[in-house]
Amino acid sequence: ALVMRERANKRDAWGDEDLRATYLCCDYAALNQMIQRDMWQVVPSNPTDQLLAMRLLTTAWAMCGSDFVAVPGLRADIVLNNMRAYTSTFPEMLARFSNILGGIADVKSVVPALKRLVLLCADQAKLKKHRDAMQHVEPELLLRGAFVAAYWNGNQQTNTRAFGFSF
Repeated sequence: ALVMRERANKRDAWGDEDLRATYLCCDYAALNQMIQRDMWQVVPSNPTDQLLAMRLLTTAWAMCGSDFVAVPGLRADIVLNNMRAYTSTFPEMLARFSNILGGIADVKSVVPALKRLVLLCADQAKLKKHRDAMQHVEPELLLRGAFVAAYWNGNQQTNTRAFGFSF
């Protein structure tokens, strides 16, 4: 379990902030089980499938807006709401996330899987301009998503230009 102390917003007159401090506690195993239940119709017993789904989920969440990539209109709640449909309908796309530990071509092989998820999420975007942006997602954003997937799994790609970056 991870426990982090959250400081009080404002100190009292005596400077003792412990009276109003709070603590955030997270049980990783329980959190993982709850997320897995949300992503599957029936949670697979194979830990590799669970890992691949988590890779897709975290990559898609990064694509909602991070330092590297932001797909207009894509939101974390929409992604999570569509994961169950994705895992049951597109298992061959999910399997592509086993490639992110390889070279450039292997990492890029997840681009169609990311695109499929963005397209699946497009119908739930609130604004028409966001639906359009998601239905016609820029290839550069998908490449950056693939880069993030590899990076977060310890596979730092040095040819950043191959993934749509200008550095």
